[in-house]
Formats: sequence, structure tokens, C-alpha cells
Amino acid sequence: MASKRRKAKLESKYQHHGTALYGKRAVAIWLLIGVLPLLVQISGNNFLPSPAWIRDVRDLAMLVGIGTGGFTVWLIVSSVSQSSSNELKKVIAVIASPVLGYCLGATVVNIAVPMVMAIVFGGPVEMAYVVDQARDADEKYCRSSVTFQGAPFPFDRVCGVSDTFRKTLQPGTNIVATGRGTKYGLFVSDLEKAK
Repeated sequence: MASKRRKAKLESKYQHHGTALYGKRAVAIWLLIGVLPLLVQISGNNFLPSPAWIRDVRDLAMLVGIGTGGFTVWLIVSSVSQSSSNELKKVIAVIASPVLGYCLGATVVNIAVPMVMAIVFGGPVEMAYVVDQARDADEKYCRSSVTFQGAPFPFDRVCGVSDTFRKTLQPGTNIVATGRGTKYGLFVSDLEKAK
């Protein structure tokens, strides 16, 4: 009788471990999908989601972000309770997990989906944007940038814009971006003022 109880406890322990393992794998895959756009952007490829896409999926991005944040909290709390690390690290992980989870989920919807569509189905396309700011200050990963209204950071900018063109831009200037993509977003190859 005692061996059956012990066997049941072991099975329960391994079932929980298996669930957590699948959860960790799911988060790892989701993390890869969410981080991929950042890696593409940092590597020097200027991707802009279309303003219409961002507007149309705003609610979905929020829901996916909240769901991902909640799932991340659950996963962190279940992992932290079994961890032997110090209490400060546990508290920081639990506090940071909903924010990071939300950003990750929203990035998947706002950026990863149109980016993958541009890579797989893209062709020559042009899209209209409105300048938010033309920066002459150098940033570490985005030198000589133009920032546009309506897109989430850091996918609201094009880096490496020529000084002569950038200096002609003011907030509110209408721009046409051309490049490879779909109606949901594009990899920018050229910018010009709208006529």
C-alpha cells in the first residue's frame, strides 16, 4: 500500500515536471518568434509595419500581450517556487515577467506576423507614413534615423537616412516608403517626400 502511494506521488511529481517542461518549450518558441524581429532590426534591416496593420490589430495585440504576460507569470511563479536561487532574484523575475511577457506577445502580433508575411509573400510595395521626428543625434543601433507616427518602438524608425534628406523633414511631413513587403509592412529600401 505504501509503495502505491509513493508511486502515485512520483507520477504526480513527474507529471508536473512534464507540464512545466512543455510550458518552458512553448515559451522558448514564443520568445524566439518575439525576439526575431528585434534581431532583424538590429542587424540593419529597416522594417516598418503598416499604420493600417497596427490600427487593425491593436485589440488583438493587447489580448495576446496580456495572455502571454499571464502565462509568463504562471510559468515564472511555478519555476521560482522550485528554485533555490535567492529571494531578490525571485521577486525581480515575478515582477518583470508580466511586462516582458506583454511586450513579447504584442510584438509577435504587431511586428512578427507582418514581417514574416513580407519575407514569404513580399514584393515591391510602397506605403505612406507621417514623420514624428527626424533625429540627427547618433544612437548606438540606429544612426541618422527618421521616426514615424503610429508604430511601436523600435519599429517606428528607419536608420541610415542621408543627412541631406533627413534635414528637410519636419514632424508631420508625409513620406512614401518603398521596399519589399506586403500591405501589412515592408523592408524599407528608399524614402521620399509624398507629392
